[in-house]
Amino acid sequence: MFKRSILCTICMLIGFSAIAQSGSLRDYVGLINQTYHPDIADFMNKFKEEFEKEGKTDAAKGIENFLKGGYGSGFVYVDSKGDNYIITNYHVVSQSYTLTITFEARDGTKTKYEDLRIIAVDEDTDIAILGFPDGKKPFSQGLRFLTRPLDEGEDVYSAGFPGIGGYPLWQLGKGIVSNAFVKIPINDDETIGPFIQHTAQIDAGNSGGPLLVQAPGVPTGYVVAGINTLSARWRQATNYSIPIDEAEAFIKKALNPDSDNPENDLKKRIDAFIEDASLSEDIYIHIAKYLSNACIAQNAEYALVEVIEKAPKDTREAIIVEFAYFPVDGMHYAVAWLIENSLRAKKGGGIAISFDSLSETDDGTYTVNFTVNGNSVTSNWKNEYGLWRINTFGTVASGDKALMAAKEKEWEQSSRLKTKYWIMASLGYTQVLDRGPALNAALKLNVIFTDLGIGLYYGGKDFSIWQFTFGYRLPIRLGSFALMPFIDAGFGVLGTRDEDGDKGQYFGFVAHGGLYATLSAVPGLFFGASFQFNAFDLLSRYDSNDINKTYDRYLINISIGYGF
Repeated sequence: MFKRSILCTICMLIGFSAIAQSGSLRDYVGLINQTYHPDIADFMNKFKEEFEKEGKTDAAKGIENFLKGGYGSGFVYVDSKGDNYIITNYHVVSQSYTLTITFEARDGTKTKYEDLRIIAVDEDTDIAILGFPDGKKPFSQGLRFLTRPLDEGEDVYSAGFPGIGGYPLWQLGKGIVSNAFVKIPINDDETIGPFIQHTAQIDAGNSGGPLLVQAPGVPTGYVVAGINTLSARWRQATNYSIPIDEAEAFIKKALNPDSDNPENDLKKRIDAFIEDASLSEDIYIHIAKYLSNACIAQNAEYALVEVIEKAPKDTREAIIVEFAYFPVDGMHYAVAWLIENSLRAKKGGGIAISFDSLSETDDGTYTVNFTVNGNSVTSNWKNEYGLWRINTFGTVASGDKALMAAKEKEWEQSSRLKTKYWIMASLGYTQVLDRGPALNAALKLNVIFTDLGIGLYYGGKDFSIWQFTFGYRLPIRLGSFALMPFIDAGFGVLGTRDEDGDKGQYFGFVAHGGLYATLSAVPGLFFGASFQFNAFDLLSRYDSNDINKTYDRYLINISIGYGF
Protein backbone atom coordinates (compact mmCIF):
# COMPACT_ATOMS: atom_id res chain seq x y z
CA MET A 1 0.00 0.00 0.00
CA PHE A 2 2.93 2.32 0.77
CA LYS A 3 4.46 1.79 -2.65
CA ARG A 4 1.12 2.24 -4.36
CA SER A 5 0.47 5.50 -2.50
CA ILE A 6 3.82 6.85 -3.71
CA LEU A 7 3.16 5.70 -7.24
CA CYS A 8 -0.10 7.63 -7.27
CA THR A 9 1.93 10.85 -7.33
CA ILE A 10 3.31 9.98 -10.78
CA CYS A 11 0.74 7.52 -12.12
CA MET A 12 -3.02 7.17 -12.20
CA LEU A 13 -4.37 3.86 -10.96
CA ILE A 14 -6.90 2.84 -13.54
CA GLY A 15 -10.25 3.09 -11.78
CA PHE A 16 -12.99 0.53 -11.71
CA SER A 17 -14.63 -0.71 -14.87
CA ALA A 18 -15.28 -3.85 -16.78
CA ILE A 19 -15.65 -5.39 -20.12
CA ALA A 20 -17.07 -7.75 -22.60
CA GLN A 21 -15.60 -8.23 -26.02
CA SER A 22 -16.17 -8.68 -29.69
CA GLY A 23 -17.24 -12.18 -30.58
CA SER A 24 -16.60 -14.92 -28.04
CA LEU A 25 -14.00 -12.78 -26.27
CA ARG A 26 -16.85 -10.90 -24.57
CA ASP A 27 -17.98 -14.15 -22.99
CA TYR A 28 -14.85 -14.34 -20.83
CA VAL A 29 -14.35 -10.76 -19.72
CA GLY A 30 -16.81 -9.28 -17.26
CA LEU A 31 -17.76 -6.12 -15.45
CA ILE A 32 -16.96 -6.34 -11.73
CA ASN A 33 -19.14 -4.25 -9.41
CA GLN A 34 -18.43 -3.79 -5.73
CA THR A 35 -20.47 -2.38 -2.87
CA TYR A 36 -19.09 -0.94 0.35
CA HIS A 37 -19.50 -2.17 3.89
CA PRO A 38 -22.83 -0.94 5.41
CA ASP A 39 -20.94 1.00 8.10
CA ILE A 40 -18.99 2.87 5.42
CA ALA A 41 -22.21 3.61 3.55
CA ASP A 42 -23.87 4.90 6.73
CA PHE A 43 -20.89 7.12 7.47
CA MET A 44 -20.77 8.61 3.98
CA ASN A 45 -24.55 9.13 4.00
CA LYS A 46 -24.09 11.48 6.95
CA PHE A 47 -21.96 13.71 4.73
CA LYS A 48 -24.54 13.46 1.96
CA GLU A 49 -27.33 14.56 4.29
CA GLU A 50 -25.30 17.50 5.56
CA PHE A 51 -24.48 18.62 2.02
CA GLU A 52 -28.15 18.39 1.08
CA LYS A 53 -29.14 20.51 4.09
CA GLU A 54 -26.56 23.12 3.07
CA GLY A 55 -27.74 23.10 -0.54
CA LYS A 56 -24.46 21.65 -1.86
CA THR A 57 -26.11 19.46 -4.45
CA ASP A 58 -22.96 18.70 -6.46
CA ALA A 59 -21.15 17.43 -3.36
CA ALA A 60 -24.19 15.36 -2.34
CA LYS A 61 -24.39 13.92 -5.84
CA GLY A 62 -20.71 13.03 -5.70
CA ILE A 63 -21.25 10.99 -2.54
CA GLU A 64 -24.30 9.37 -4.06
CA ASN A 65 -22.18 8.25 -7.03
CA PHE A 66 -19.46 7.03 -4.69
CA LEU A 67 -21.96 4.92 -2.75
CA LYS A 68 -23.01 3.14 -5.92
CA GLY A 69 -19.71 1.32 -5.56
CA GLY A 70 -16.73 0.97 -7.83
CA TYR A 71 -16.48 -1.13 -10.94
CA GLY A 72 -13.61 -2.82 -12.71
CA SER A 73 -12.65 -5.48 -15.19
CA GLY A 74 -11.92 -9.16 -14.72
CA PHE A 75 -11.54 -12.26 -16.87
CA VAL A 76 -12.26 -15.97 -16.55
CA TYR A 77 -9.53 -18.43 -15.61
CA VAL A 78 -10.17 -22.18 -15.44
CA ASP A 79 -7.48 -24.35 -13.86
CA SER A 80 -6.48 -27.89 -14.80
CA LYS A 81 -9.11 -29.34 -12.43
CA GLY A 82 -11.88 -27.35 -14.09
CA ASP A 83 -12.37 -24.95 -11.18
CA ASN A 84 -13.57 -21.48 -12.22
CA TYR A 85 -12.00 -18.21 -11.11
CA ILE A 86 -11.98 -14.53 -12.03
CA ILE A 87 -8.62 -12.72 -12.27
CA THR A 88 -8.51 -8.96 -11.67
CA ASN A 89 -6.55 -6.23 -9.88
CA TYR A 90 -6.44 -6.13 -6.11
CA HIS A 91 -7.29 -2.42 -6.08
CA VAL A 92 -10.52 -3.16 -7.99
CA VAL A 93 -11.86 -5.30 -5.12
CA SER A 94 -9.84 -4.13 -2.10
CA GLN A 95 -12.68 -2.05 -0.62
CA SER A 96 -15.54 -4.43 -1.36
CA TYR A 97 -18.25 -5.81 0.88
CA THR A 98 -20.02 -7.67 -1.92
CA LEU A 99 -18.89 -8.39 -5.50
CA THR A 100 -20.78 -9.08 -8.72
CA ILE A 101 -19.54 -9.85 -12.23
CA THR A 102 -21.62 -9.34 -15.35
CA PHE A 103 -20.89 -10.69 -18.83
CA GLU A 104 -22.52 -8.92 -21.77
CA ALA A 105 -22.93 -10.48 -25.20
CA ARG A 106 -22.82 -8.48 -28.42
CA ASP A 107 -26.63 -8.48 -28.60
CA GLY A 108 -26.84 -6.86 -25.14
CA THR A 109 -27.80 -10.05 -23.28
CA LYS A 110 -26.32 -10.00 -19.78
CA THR A 111 -25.36 -12.85 -17.48
CA LYS A 112 -24.71 -11.89 -13.86
CA TYR A 113 -23.02 -13.78 -11.02
CA GLU A 114 -23.43 -12.36 -7.52
CA ASP A 115 -21.68 -12.90 -4.20
CA LEU A 116 -18.25 -13.60 -5.61
CA ARG A 117 -15.71 -14.27 -2.89
CA ILE A 118 -12.13 -13.09 -2.78
CA ILE A 119 -9.89 -16.14 -2.53
CA ALA A 120 -6.44 -14.55 -2.50
CA VAL A 121 -4.73 -11.24 -3.21
CA ASP A 122 -1.21 -9.95 -3.74
CA GLU A 123 -1.10 -6.36 -2.51
CA ASP A 124 2.32 -5.56 -3.97
CA THR A 125 1.70 -7.05 -7.42
CA ASP A 126 -1.93 -5.81 -7.43
CA ILE A 127 -3.59 -9.13 -8.32
CA ALA A 128 -6.77 -10.68 -6.93
CA ILE A 129 -8.35 -14.09 -7.48
CA LEU A 130 -12.13 -14.35 -7.13
CA GLY A 131 -14.24 -17.47 -6.81
CA PHE A 132 -17.84 -18.14 -7.79
CA PRO A 133 -20.34 -18.74 -4.97
CA ASP A 134 -20.88 -22.31 -3.80
CA GLY A 135 -18.10 -23.59 -6.05
CA LYS A 136 -20.12 -22.99 -9.21
CA LYS A 137 -18.41 -23.81 -12.50
CA PRO A 138 -20.30 -21.94 -15.24
CA PHE A 139 -17.34 -22.07 -17.65
CA SER A 140 -15.77 -25.12 -19.23
CA GLN A 141 -12.78 -23.05 -20.31
CA GLY A 142 -11.32 -19.62 -19.70
CA LEU A 143 -8.89 -17.33 -21.43
CA ARG A 144 -5.56 -18.96 -22.12
CA PHE A 145 -2.21 -17.47 -21.11
CA LEU A 146 0.66 -16.49 -23.38
CA THR A 147 3.59 -18.87 -22.91
CA ARG A 148 6.34 -16.85 -24.64
CA PRO A 149 7.96 -13.48 -24.01
CA LEU A 150 6.51 -10.43 -25.75
CA ASP A 151 8.56 -8.57 -28.32
CA GLU A 152 8.78 -4.79 -28.44
CA GLY A 153 6.77 -3.46 -31.36
CA GLU A 154 4.35 -6.40 -31.17
CA ASP A 155 0.63 -5.68 -31.46
CA VAL A 156 -1.36 -5.94 -28.22
CA TYR A 157 -5.01 -5.35 -27.34
CA SER A 158 -6.64 -3.97 -24.20
CA ALA A 159 -10.15 -5.03 -23.24
CA GLY A 160 -12.39 -3.45 -20.66
CA PHE A 161 -15.34 -1.29 -19.77
CA PRO A 162 -13.98 2.23 -19.18
CA GLY A 163 -16.61 4.60 -17.89
CA ILE A 164 -18.19 7.44 -19.78
CA GLY A 165 -20.21 9.72 -17.54
CA GLY A 166 -20.01 7.08 -14.83
CA TYR A 167 -21.40 4.35 -17.10
CA PRO A 168 -19.08 1.52 -18.20
CA LEU A 169 -18.97 0.80 -21.93
CA TRP A 170 -17.15 -1.94 -23.80
CA GLN A 171 -13.83 -1.02 -25.38
CA LEU A 172 -11.28 -3.07 -27.28
CA GLY A 173 -8.15 -1.05 -27.95
CA LYS A 174 -5.06 -1.74 -30.04
CA GLY A 175 -1.45 -0.69 -29.57
CA ILE A 176 2.10 -1.98 -29.51
CA VAL A 177 4.54 -3.09 -26.84
CA SER A 178 6.81 -0.11 -26.20
CA ASN A 179 8.85 -1.72 -23.41
CA ALA A 180 8.54 -5.44 -22.79
CA PHE A 181 10.13 -5.34 -19.34
CA VAL A 182 10.15 -2.15 -17.27
CA LYS A 183 10.48 -1.37 -13.58
CA ILE A 184 9.17 2.03 -12.48
CA PRO A 185 11.37 3.99 -10.04
CA ILE A 186 9.59 5.44 -7.02
CA ASN A 187 12.73 6.90 -5.46
CA ASP A 188 16.51 6.64 -5.83
CA ASP A 189 16.60 3.16 -4.29
CA GLU A 190 13.27 1.48 -5.04
CA THR A 191 11.34 0.38 -8.08
CA ILE A 192 8.06 -1.44 -8.64
CA GLY A 193 7.30 -3.96 -11.32
CA PRO A 194 8.14 -5.49 -13.67
CA PHE A 195 5.48 -4.25 -16.07
CA ILE A 196 4.73 -4.44 -19.76
CA GLN A 197 4.63 -0.89 -21.15
CA HIS A 198 2.33 -0.51 -24.15
CA THR A 199 0.21 1.96 -26.12
CA ALA A 200 -3.12 0.11 -26.26
CA GLN A 201 -5.92 2.35 -24.95
CA ILE A 202 -6.25 2.27 -21.18
CA ASP A 203 -8.87 4.48 -19.57
CA ALA A 204 -10.29 4.67 -16.08
CA GLY A 205 -12.24 1.44 -15.84
CA ASN A 206 -9.86 -0.93 -17.63
CA SER A 207 -8.21 -2.04 -14.40
CA GLY A 208 -8.13 -5.82 -14.05
CA GLY A 209 -8.89 -6.46 -17.70
CA PRO A 210 -6.58 -8.52 -19.88
CA LEU A 211 -3.83 -7.33 -22.18
CA LEU A 212 -4.13 -9.63 -25.18
CA VAL A 213 -2.26 -10.81 -28.25
CA GLN A 214 -3.87 -12.50 -31.19
CA ALA A 215 -3.57 -16.28 -31.34
CA PRO A 216 -5.61 -17.77 -34.16
CA GLY A 217 -5.29 -21.30 -32.84
CA VAL A 218 -7.31 -20.74 -29.64
CA PRO A 219 -11.13 -20.57 -29.35
CA THR A 220 -11.37 -16.84 -28.60
CA GLY A 221 -8.62 -15.81 -30.99
CA TYR A 222 -6.68 -14.15 -28.17
CA VAL A 223 -4.40 -15.16 -25.29
CA VAL A 224 -3.66 -13.13 -22.15
CA ALA A 225 -0.24 -11.47 -22.06
CA GLY A 226 -0.83 -9.32 -18.97
CA ILE A 227 -3.29 -7.68 -16.59
CA ASN A 228 -3.93 -3.99 -17.16
CA THR A 229 -3.29 -2.07 -13.97
CA LEU A 230 -2.22 1.57 -14.38
CA SER A 231 -1.39 4.41 -16.72
CA ALA A 232 1.16 7.22 -16.54
CA ARG A 233 -0.56 10.51 -15.79
CA TRP A 234 1.69 12.92 -17.66
CA ARG A 235 2.77 10.65 -20.53
CA GLN A 236 0.85 10.01 -23.72
CA ALA A 237 -0.09 6.36 -24.45
CA THR A 238 2.12 5.08 -21.62
CA ASN A 239 0.20 2.24 -20.06
CA TYR A 240 1.29 -0.66 -17.85
CA SER A 241 0.25 -4.26 -17.42
CA ILE A 242 1.39 -6.98 -15.04
CA PRO A 243 3.15 -9.71 -17.08
CA ILE A 244 1.05 -12.86 -17.13
CA ASP A 245 3.97 -15.03 -16.00
CA GLU A 246 4.16 -12.92 -12.80
CA ALA A 247 0.44 -13.32 -12.30
CA GLU A 248 0.49 -17.05 -13.10
CA ALA A 249 3.17 -17.70 -10.48
CA PHE A 250 1.00 -16.04 -7.82
CA ILE A 251 -2.16 -17.84 -8.99
CA LYS A 252 -0.54 -21.27 -8.77
CA LYS A 253 0.93 -20.53 -5.34
CA ALA A 254 -2.35 -19.11 -4.00
CA LEU A 255 -4.44 -22.03 -5.26
CA ASN A 256 -1.89 -24.62 -4.14
CA PRO A 257 -0.45 -23.29 -0.86
CA ASP A 258 2.79 -24.83 0.41
CA SER A 259 1.75 -24.67 4.06
CA ASP A 260 -1.33 -25.98 5.80
CA ASN A 261 -0.28 -24.42 9.12
CA PRO A 262 -2.12 -21.09 9.50
CA GLU A 263 -0.21 -20.20 12.68
CA ASN A 264 3.11 -20.16 10.84
CA ASP A 265 1.71 -17.79 8.22
CA LEU A 266 0.19 -15.63 10.94
CA LYS A 267 3.48 -15.43 12.85
CA LYS A 268 5.27 -14.27 9.70
CA ARG A 269 2.60 -11.61 9.23
CA ILE A 270 2.94 -10.53 12.87
CA ASP A 271 6.72 -10.23 12.48
CA ALA A 272 6.20 -8.00 9.44
CA PHE A 273 3.68 -5.89 11.38
CA ILE A 274 6.11 -5.41 14.27
CA GLU A 275 8.85 -4.42 11.84
CA ASP A 276 6.61 -1.84 10.15
CA ALA A 277 5.33 -0.52 13.50
CA SER A 278 8.94 0.08 14.56
CA LEU A 279 9.79 2.35 11.62
CA SER A 280 10.79 5.93 12.30
CA GLU A 281 8.12 7.74 10.23
CA ASP A 282 4.89 7.35 8.24
CA ILE A 283 4.04 4.34 10.36
CA TYR A 284 0.31 4.66 9.78
CA ILE A 285 0.82 4.23 6.01
CA HIS A 286 2.46 0.87 6.66
CA ILE A 287 -0.04 -0.24 9.30
CA ALA A 288 -2.94 0.42 6.91
CA LYS A 289 -2.24 -2.70 4.84
CA TYR A 290 -2.69 -4.93 7.91
CA LEU A 291 -6.27 -3.80 8.61
CA SER A 292 -9.30 -5.86 7.64
CA ASN A 293 -12.23 -4.31 5.81
CA ALA A 294 -14.42 -4.82 8.88
CA CYS A 295 -11.86 -3.04 11.06
CA ILE A 296 -11.89 -0.06 8.69
CA ALA A 297 -15.66 0.07 8.33
CA GLN A 298 -16.40 -0.17 12.05
CA ASN A 299 -13.77 2.31 13.26
CA ALA A 300 -13.34 4.84 10.44
CA GLU A 301 -15.80 7.46 11.67
CA TYR A 302 -14.30 7.65 15.15
CA ALA A 303 -10.75 7.46 13.75
CA LEU A 304 -11.28 10.42 11.41
CA VAL A 305 -12.61 12.50 14.29
CA GLU A 306 -9.55 11.61 16.37
CA VAL A 307 -7.25 12.48 13.46
CA ILE A 308 -8.86 15.90 13.07
CA GLU A 309 -8.70 16.61 16.80
CA LYS A 310 -5.36 15.08 17.78
CA ALA A 311 -3.07 14.21 14.85
CA PRO A 312 -0.02 16.37 14.04
CA LYS A 313 -0.74 19.02 11.44
CA ASP A 314 1.09 17.38 8.52
CA THR A 315 -0.43 13.97 9.21
CA ARG A 316 -3.90 15.44 9.65
CA GLU A 317 -3.73 17.31 6.36
CA ALA A 318 -2.37 14.28 4.47
CA ILE A 319 -5.15 12.01 5.72
CA ILE A 320 -7.88 14.58 5.06
CA VAL A 321 -6.65 15.09 1.49
CA GLU A 322 -6.55 11.33 0.95
CA PHE A 323 -10.09 11.04 2.30
CA ALA A 324 -11.31 13.86 0.05
CA TYR A 325 -10.06 12.16 -3.13
CA PHE A 326 -10.15 8.48 -2.13
CA PRO A 327 -12.55 8.17 0.83
CA VAL A 328 -11.94 4.53 1.71
CA ASP A 329 -8.15 4.88 1.46
CA GLY A 330 -8.44 7.89 3.75
CA MET A 331 -10.41 5.75 6.20
CA HIS A 332 -7.64 3.12 6.10
CA TYR A 333 -5.04 5.74 6.99
CA ALA A 334 -7.20 7.23 9.75
CA VAL A 335 -7.71 3.90 11.53
CA ALA A 336 -4.04 3.06 11.05
CA TRP A 337 -3.05 6.38 12.63
CA LEU A 338 -5.42 5.67 15.53
CA ILE A 339 -3.53 2.43 16.16
CA GLU A 340 -0.15 4.11 15.69
CA ASN A 341 -1.07 6.79 18.19
CA SER A 342 -2.14 4.17 20.73
CA LEU A 343 1.21 2.40 20.35
CA ARG A 344 3.21 5.46 21.37
CA ALA A 345 4.24 5.86 24.99
CA LYS A 346 3.22 9.51 24.81
CA LYS A 347 2.67 12.17 22.20
CA GLY A 348 5.59 12.04 19.84
CA GLY A 349 7.16 9.19 21.82
CA GLY A 350 8.71 6.03 20.43
CA ILE A 351 7.17 2.60 19.97
CA ALA A 352 8.57 -0.51 21.64
CA ILE A 353 6.45 -3.49 20.57
CA SER A 354 6.98 -7.23 20.92
CA PHE A 355 4.92 -10.37 20.34
CA ASP A 356 3.71 -12.28 23.40
CA SER A 357 1.31 -15.04 22.44
CA LEU A 358 -1.50 -16.14 20.15
CA SER A 359 -4.47 -18.47 20.50
CA GLU A 360 -7.19 -19.61 18.11
CA THR A 361 -10.81 -18.65 18.75
CA ASP A 362 -13.99 -20.57 17.98
CA ASP A 363 -14.68 -18.58 14.79
CA GLY A 364 -11.29 -19.31 13.21
CA THR A 365 -9.72 -15.97 14.09
CA TYR A 366 -6.73 -15.60 16.39
CA THR A 367 -6.21 -13.58 19.54
CA VAL A 368 -2.74 -12.03 19.43
CA ASN A 369 -1.18 -10.41 22.50
CA PHE A 370 1.55 -7.79 22.30
CA THR A 371 3.62 -5.89 24.82
CA VAL A 372 3.65 -2.23 23.81
CA ASN A 373 5.89 0.09 25.81
CA GLY A 374 5.52 -2.18 28.80
CA ASN A 375 1.74 -2.57 28.54
CA SER A 376 -0.23 -5.60 27.36
CA VAL A 377 -2.39 -5.05 24.26
CA THR A 378 -4.80 -7.63 22.83
CA SER A 379 -5.72 -7.82 19.17
CA ASN A 380 -7.78 -10.10 16.95
CA TRP A 381 -6.56 -11.27 13.52
CA LYS A 382 -8.56 -12.87 10.71
CA ASN A 383 -7.60 -14.46 7.41
CA GLU A 384 -8.95 -12.14 4.73
CA TYR A 385 -8.27 -12.87 1.07
CA GLY A 386 -5.42 -15.19 2.00
CA LEU A 387 -3.74 -12.55 4.17
CA TRP A 388 -3.81 -12.27 7.95
CA ARG A 389 -5.20 -8.91 8.96
CA ILE A 390 -6.13 -7.05 12.12
CA ASN A 391 -9.80 -7.26 12.98
CA THR A 392 -9.56 -5.38 16.30
CA PHE A 393 -6.65 -3.78 18.11
CA GLY A 394 -6.78 -2.89 21.79
CA THR A 395 -9.58 -0.56 22.82
CA VAL A 396 -8.97 2.09 20.15
CA ALA A 397 -9.88 -0.02 17.10
CA SER A 398 -12.37 -2.37 18.72
CA GLY A 399 -15.44 -1.46 16.68
CA ASP A 400 -17.02 -0.12 19.86
CA LYS A 401 -19.85 2.16 18.75
CA ALA A 402 -19.98 3.62 22.25
CA LEU A 403 -16.80 5.57 21.45
CA MET A 404 -18.50 7.45 18.63
CA ALA A 405 -21.72 7.76 20.62
CA ALA A 406 -19.75 9.41 23.43
CA LYS A 407 -18.07 11.71 20.92
CA GLU A 408 -21.44 12.70 19.43
CA LYS A 409 -22.82 13.33 22.92
CA GLU A 410 -19.80 15.53 23.59
CA TRP A 411 -20.48 17.46 20.38
CA GLU A 412 -24.14 17.85 21.28
CA GLN A 413 -23.19 19.19 24.70
CA SER A 414 -20.61 21.46 23.14
CA SER A 415 -23.17 22.86 20.70
CA ARG A 416 -25.47 23.68 23.64
CA LEU A 417 -22.69 25.20 25.70
CA LYS A 418 -22.80 28.99 25.28
CA THR A 419 -19.63 30.92 25.99
CA LYS A 420 -19.95 33.75 23.52
CA TYR A 421 -22.27 36.43 24.87
CA TRP A 422 -23.05 39.82 23.43
CA ILE A 423 -24.93 40.88 26.57
CA MET A 424 -24.56 39.56 30.12
CA ALA A 425 -26.87 40.52 33.00
CA SER A 426 -26.30 39.34 36.56
CA LEU A 427 -27.43 39.76 40.19
CA GLY A 428 -25.69 38.65 43.35
CA TYR A 429 -24.35 39.08 46.86
CA THR A 430 -21.30 41.14 47.87
CA GLN A 431 -19.34 41.14 51.11
CA VAL A 432 -17.59 44.46 51.60
CA LEU A 433 -14.67 43.86 53.94
CA ASP A 434 -14.76 46.14 57.01
CA ARG A 435 -18.22 47.28 56.02
CA GLY A 436 -20.81 44.49 55.55
CA PRO A 437 -23.12 42.92 53.00
CA ALA A 438 -24.44 44.46 49.82
CA LEU A 439 -26.30 43.51 46.66
CA ASN A 440 -24.66 43.67 43.24
CA ALA A 441 -26.06 44.06 39.74
CA ALA A 442 -24.14 44.26 36.49
CA LEU A 443 -24.69 44.58 32.78
CA LYS A 444 -21.92 43.86 30.27
CA LEU A 445 -21.86 44.46 26.53
CA ASN A 446 -19.26 42.72 24.35
CA VAL A 447 -17.83 45.02 21.70
CA ILE A 448 -14.93 43.78 19.53
CA PHE A 449 -13.58 41.28 22.08
CA THR A 450 -13.93 43.79 24.92
CA ASP A 451 -16.53 43.69 27.70
CA LEU A 452 -17.93 47.14 28.46
CA GLY A 453 -19.73 47.04 31.79
CA ILE A 454 -21.81 49.03 34.22
CA GLY A 455 -22.24 47.81 37.79
CA LEU A 456 -24.02 48.75 40.99
CA TYR A 457 -23.22 47.74 44.57
CA TYR A 458 -25.95 48.70 47.01
CA GLY A 459 -25.43 48.54 50.75
CA GLY A 460 -28.73 50.07 51.83
CA LYS A 461 -28.73 53.61 53.16
CA ASP A 462 -25.06 53.40 54.24
CA PHE A 463 -23.34 53.27 50.86
CA SER A 464 -23.59 52.53 47.14
CA ILE A 465 -21.06 52.18 44.33
CA TRP A 466 -21.60 52.87 40.66
CA GLN A 467 -18.81 51.73 38.36
CA PHE A 468 -17.96 51.68 34.67
CA THR A 469 -15.42 49.15 33.39
CA PHE A 470 -13.86 47.54 30.35
CA GLY A 471 -12.19 44.16 30.34
CA TYR A 472 -11.52 40.80 28.77
CA ARG A 473 -13.04 37.32 29.17
CA LEU A 474 -11.42 34.04 28.10
CA PRO A 475 -13.75 31.01 27.61
CA ILE A 476 -12.23 27.63 28.46
CA ARG A 477 -14.53 24.82 27.27
CA LEU A 478 -14.34 21.61 29.29
CA GLY A 479 -16.86 19.22 27.81
CA SER A 480 -20.30 19.90 29.24
CA PHE A 481 -19.21 23.02 31.14
CA ALA A 482 -16.93 25.97 30.65
CA LEU A 483 -14.90 28.33 32.80
CA MET A 484 -14.51 31.97 31.82
CA PRO A 485 -11.79 33.84 33.71
CA PHE A 486 -12.17 37.59 33.37
CA ILE A 487 -10.57 40.85 34.39
CA ASP A 488 -12.07 44.36 34.35
CA ALA A 489 -10.75 47.82 35.14
CA GLY A 490 -12.34 51.24 35.17
CA PHE A 491 -13.61 53.97 37.43
CA GLY A 492 -16.40 54.29 39.97
CA VAL A 493 -18.27 56.62 42.29
CA LEU A 494 -18.72 55.76 45.99
CA GLY A 495 -21.61 57.29 47.87
CA THR A 496 -21.56 57.07 51.70
CA ARG A 497 -23.59 58.17 54.73
CA ASP A 498 -21.95 58.31 58.18
CA GLU A 499 -23.53 57.86 61.60
CA ASP A 500 -24.50 61.54 61.71
CA GLY A 501 -26.24 61.28 58.37
CA ASP A 502 -23.62 63.26 56.49
CA LYS A 503 -23.25 62.22 52.85
CA GLY A 504 -20.02 61.88 50.89
CA GLN A 505 -19.16 61.12 47.29
CA TYR A 506 -15.79 59.86 46.13
CA PHE A 507 -14.41 59.25 42.65
CA GLY A 508 -11.71 56.63 41.99
CA PHE A 509 -10.35 53.58 40.24
CA VAL A 510 -11.66 50.00 40.41
CA ALA A 511 -10.02 46.69 39.45
CA HIS A 512 -12.13 43.57 39.22
CA GLY A 513 -11.24 39.93 38.42
CA GLY A 514 -12.86 36.56 38.79
CA LEU A 515 -14.36 33.52 37.18
CA TYR A 516 -17.65 32.71 35.47
CA ALA A 517 -18.87 29.12 35.04
CA THR A 518 -21.60 27.87 32.71
CA LEU A 519 -23.20 24.50 31.92
CA SER A 520 -24.57 23.01 28.70
CA ALA A 521 -27.65 21.85 30.61
CA VAL A 522 -28.99 25.43 30.74
CA PRO A 523 -27.43 27.33 27.84
CA GLY A 524 -26.77 30.96 28.69
CA LEU A 525 -27.00 30.60 32.48
CA PHE A 526 -23.76 31.41 34.30
CA PHE A 527 -22.43 31.71 37.83
CA GLY A 528 -19.74 34.12 38.94
CA ALA A 529 -17.27 34.63 41.76
CA SER A 530 -14.91 37.58 41.87
CA PHE A 531 -12.75 39.92 43.92
CA GLN A 532 -12.68 43.69 43.53
CA PHE A 533 -10.24 46.34 44.64
CA ASN A 534 -11.36 49.98 44.96
CA ALA A 535 -9.17 53.07 45.21
CA PHE A 536 -11.63 55.89 45.84
CA ASP A 537 -9.29 57.76 48.20
CA LEU A 538 -6.56 58.35 45.62
CA LEU A 539 -8.41 61.06 43.70
CA SER A 540 -10.03 64.32 44.75
CA ARG A 541 -13.28 64.05 46.68
CA TYR A 542 -16.53 65.97 46.22
CA ASP A 543 -16.63 67.00 49.86
CA SER A 544 -14.17 67.91 52.57
CA ASN A 545 -14.61 64.84 54.81
CA ASP A 546 -11.60 62.56 55.16
CA ILE A 547 -11.94 58.96 54.10
CA ASN A 548 -10.12 56.09 55.75
CA LYS A 549 -7.37 54.70 53.55
CA THR A 550 -8.80 51.18 53.65
CA TYR A 551 -12.44 52.19 53.66
CA ASP A 552 -14.55 50.05 51.26
CA ARG A 553 -11.54 48.94 49.28
CA TYR A 554 -12.07 45.16 49.11
CA LEU A 555 -15.19 43.38 47.84
CA ILE A 556 -15.93 39.65 47.44
CA ASN A 557 -18.79 38.87 45.02
CA ILE A 558 -20.91 35.93 44.01
CA SER A 559 -23.55 36.22 41.31
CA ILE A 560 -25.86 34.46 38.89
CA GLY A 561 -26.77 35.71 35.47
CA TYR A 562 -27.81 35.04 31.91
CA GLY A 563 -26.07 35.79 28.65
CA PHE A 564 -27.50 36.43 25.21
